[in-house]
Amino acid sequence: MSLDAKMWIKENSYKIILISLVFWTIALKLLDFIKKFNILRFIVIVGTFALAMAFAGNDLVNFIGVPLAGLKSFELFNASGQLDTAFSMASLSKKVETPTLYLLIAGLIMVVTLIFSKKARGVTKTQLDLARQDEGQERFGSSLLSRSLVRSTI
Repeated sequence: MSLDAKMWIKENSYKIILISLVFWTIALKLLDFIKKFNILRFIVIVGTFALAMAFAGNDLVNFIGVPLAGLKSFELFNASGQLDTAFSMASLSKKVETPTLYLLIAGLIMVVTLIFSKKARGVTKTQLDLARQDEGQERFGSSLLSRSLVRSTI
């Protein structure tokens, strides 16, 4: 991202947030009014996706960081023309630019893995079931002991 784009976002962050709030409020209310769209389910899905992306961002750094450091070390060694015994890795102590293409490819691999992961679908189903406020089959029912304890307390 260019420095100008970063500065523009920093200077206009409140406008961006306000415009997003107004846009999404109107869009979701229209969907609710026209199609009887379940906004709570949408919010749970978006929240789950945001949480998954936060974890995925951390996992992306762990997943791609070491191989990229190894690649950069190899490139620096090849460019130096020195013997391996004479080459110093001091150049890696400075800030190392990460190639955006490699990050995009690694991120794409992780997103595809999340989409096709049975565990990820199970987590999403659990969150949607727990957020459900309608009648239906409970995934996590109460035990006889817990019901007895609640009834005796009441």
